[in-house]
Amino acid sequence: MARRTRYGAPMALVVAALMAISSFAGSGVGATAGTGAGTPPDPADFDDPLPNEYFPLAPGWTATLHGTEDGERLVEHVVVTDRTKVIQGITTAVVRDVIRHRGVLVEKTDDWYAADDSGTVWYFGEKTAEYDEHGDVISTKGSWEAGVDGAVAGIIMPADPRPTDAY
Repeated sequence: MARRTRYGAPMALVVAALMAISSFAGSGVGATAGTGAGTPPDPADFDDPLPNEYFPLAPGWTATLHGTEDGERLVEHVVVTDRTKVIQGITTAVVRDVIRHRGVLVEKTDDWYAADDSGTVWYFGEKTAEYDEHGDVISTKGSWEAGVDGAVAGIIMPADPRPTDAY
């Protein structure tokens, strides 16, 4: 069953994670948040993933976020789909993220995440498209995938996050 959430403590962490994702979008390179070493995760560490209560990857889970960026009011709708994508030997969940400004589509991405056996959630990249006011794609430059052109997966949500963590 889908769960619709508006803010709350767990949602605050998801919002922080999504904000981190947005910071990578324009770079055209992968995330290395939290990994330090820049090496790909081991697929053996994803054999029996534990759910992460602050970054749920259960198909059907949804969140609607309201906020501002550069003074513009935005509405972001996030849905964990039932689709998967294998990246570097790891099955990731496909999370659809759609941002609208005044009802007009601004950006649509498919983000790729996987929880490891400890419950830490990893970010493996995204296929993104930015749109103009007519609904035409104007950019896909924020797209990236771990293992392609030197991009590296990174930790987006630790299994046991602390209030001062930044990811």
